[in-house]
Amino acid sequence: MNQIACRWQVRWASTLALATLCATTVQAQSKPDAATTVALPYRSVFDGYQKFNDQAVASWTQTNATVEKIGGWRVYAKEARQPDAPESTEKAPMPNPKSGVHDGHGGKP
Repeated sequence: MNQIACRWQVRWASTLALATLCATTVQAQSKPDAATTVALPYRSVFDGYQKFNDQAVASWTQTNATVEKIGGWRVYAKEARQPDAPESTEKAPMPNPKSGVHDGHGGKP
């Protein structure tokens, strides 16, 4: 008897899923109303594209002299260690610890 009930539940679930799929397909293929149609502006991803330009080739002795004048490889390493500038100066609001709501971010349970 348990197998029969299980088969009935599986058939009912598959029928419900098929009906939902058919309703979604019909809804997706219907024509939109003129009031709900919005014209979206076209913007190509290549609008801000900058073509690669070759750099002038300098002699290696001149390049090494320039690096030495700047301070050597240590200056480049120091620049690499600097943190990136924040994108926004706005700070996210701090949650109120007395609100009683714990969303799992560092508070005590």
